[in-house]
Amino acid sequence: MAPGVDRIPLPLPNDGLKAVNVYTLTSSTGVVLVDAGWAIEQARDQLGAALDLLGYSFADIRRFLTTQVHRDHYTQAVHLRREFGMQVSLGIGERPSLTATVCGDRTPLAEKIEYLREQGAGVLADEITQHFGDDTVDAADWELPDDWFDEDAVVTATRRLRDVIEPLPTWRWGRSAGVRRGVTSNG
Repeated sequence: MAPGVDRIPLPLPNDGLKAVNVYTLTSSTGVVLVDAGWAIEQARDQLGAALDLLGYSFADIRRFLTTQVHRDHYTQAVHLRREFGMQVSLGIGERPSLTATVCGDRTPLAEKIEYLREQGAGVLADEITQHFGDDTVDAADWELPDDWFDEDAVVTATRRLRDVIEPLPTWRWGRSAGVRRGVTSNG
């Protein structure tokens, strides 16, 4: 890691993956986090403990730069913002997904289930619906960010996002999520 950059792996509750990486970017003006983790008690406790080891607390976080709208990258930022008031930013490429998520009575996977049925895979669509249910999205986990960023976002007084992300071992520039060219994580 570069000076002022630390990795904090946070637990995932029921994923094939065991952790999501959150990166702290520290400067004299406070802490910026790249991603936030899933809004679960264990992840919050682990993030708080890691910040404490670095000499910080939740109140020192100025901003979350959240690269994906997946719950393991985004939802904890929403919950902590409500409590501490820090800025939550999300990659511009995620705007359509998050907008669809927060628009009321959306059922998770509804578009995918409909597509499977249209393609003649009704049995698979039924199995997925039975496994995941047809509950609507929990609005408590999802809100729009304070702003949308791209790879040229300034994250500290002297760093742009691309200058911070590219050297990190678990990140690569891609096309699928996050920013103009997309930021995706391998963990």
